[in-house]
Amino acid sequence: MLLVYVLCYFLFFFFQAEDGIRDRSPSRGLGDVYKRQVEREMLRTKTKEVFAQAIAEEKDLYACGMMIEAAQTLFSKKWISSTVVENMEPEKIEKARQSAIRFLSKC
Repeated sequence: MLLVYVLCYFLFFFFQAEDGIRDRSPSRGLGDVYKRQVEREMLRTKTKEVFAQAIAEEKDLYACGMMIEAAQTLFSKKWISSTVVENMEPEKIEKARQSAIRFLSKC
């Protein structure tokens, strides 16, 4: 489970850098953009099953919500808002959990 938390933390900061929020080096051209797209796709492929299993098994609603937020960032989806996680709204977190699992369980 620690691996999932570390992965969520990594994804959060990784994609901030992707958006240029923390990226201080100038772009070197389209090759870098393509390289980042390939890295993102590899990351998606390798973590899809892990996210599905971790989200399904997590008992703590806050931790589950955080994992769903990380997964939706990686897979460019919107299952839950950060406000729902912060307010720990059980019905909405459960609905987001089912949507996330359904998506992540597909091929």
